[in-house]
Amino acid sequence: MTRAVKLRPWQVRALELFTRAGCDFLAVATPGAGKTTFALAAALADLAAQPGRRGIVVAPTAHLKGQWGNAAARVG
Repeated sequence: MTRAVKLRPWQVRALELFTRAGCDFLAVATPGAGKTTFALAAALADLAAQPGRRGIVVAPTAHLKGQWGNAAARVG
């Protein structure tokens, strides 16, 4: 079950741009701004629009990999 996530105003605007962008999109924000939450919302939107598609997350450290896994588990 997917849990609803409240997006910040910048995340809502970025998600709208992401859905119109096509294949390439780069989001840049300060630490703690919500990049992971935005990326998860974008992935969910993309996967909902294209069922059967897969996503890959690449993280530079094991610590960040764990953070991504925990954040993804919170949204389902």
